[in-house]
Amino acid sequence: MDTKSSQPDNASPPQSRFEILRKTALFKDLSDHELELLASRLQEVRVPNGQQLLVQGEPASRVFWLVAGAVHVIVNGEIIAQVDNIQCFGEMSCLVPGSHCSATVASIQDCTILSVDRVPFLEVLSKNIIVASNGKKALTILNDHFNAETPIDLLFSDWNMPILSGIDLLIAVRQSENFKDLLFIMVTAEGQRDQVMLAIKVGVSNYIVKPFPPVQLELKIQAVWDKLTARKKNQINKPSEESIASDQSQASVEANASDQSQGSDQNTST
Repeated sequence: MDTKSSQPDNASPPQSRFEILRKTALFKDLSDHELELLASRLQEVRVPNGQQLLVQGEPASRVFWLVAGAVHVIVNGEIIAQVDNIQCFGEMSCLVPGSHCSATVASIQDCTILSVDRVPFLEVLSKNIIVASNGKKALTILNDHFNAETPIDLLFSDWNMPILSGIDLLIAVRQSENFKDLLFIMVTAEGQRDQVMLAIKVGVSNYIVKPFPPVQLELKIQAVWDKLTARKKNQINKPSEESIASDQSQASVEANASDQSQGSDQNTST
């Protein structure tokens, strides 16, 4: 990619970067110090029209925030979204070892982005985000952090994982007295409504269907984060049966709405 990078201090004021990071759902639980550290490592980059910033199927080597301009999000050759506001891209691909970009992101105007390479990005987040390569390791991490000063607040899992799948991990978590109320987001494949409904039945907090635009991921994380914040604010150690039923009911409504939307798209295309 032919881009011209400037020094971090040249264009975006540190406070501006801090505000952008603070509004990113993934970083809601980071301290001001950690956000300032990450902000100091951002580089402002000018990207000309027609350049690919991420490529579907390739490993992500950096995380970036679109600051100005517009991009297309492309999945399997089809444009699924046009983004022209501040959004974060590549964060989940950088977080999960061995994962690849779920979409191509290409500029359709001259753009300005704030970018950070994968290694410094993970260094800053290492205290707040822990990555497990499979479900069995995730369970081990949960148990290791149960009595820690900073226990795990949210589990974000793919359905397809080696050794222990995402649904088996969810079942194990919900059967555990220690983690039965843990916030859990499941990632499923497009068209797998049976997976979504099974996850809802088992007790998933929320779900997201691949491929997905970054804004949808932020909304899903924000939704469960709001639940966690409400719990902490009200000093509730575990949600009531009514709140769990409400969460699952809402997820079921979203699943049905998603099915109707996909059906409408298919009817339109034919």
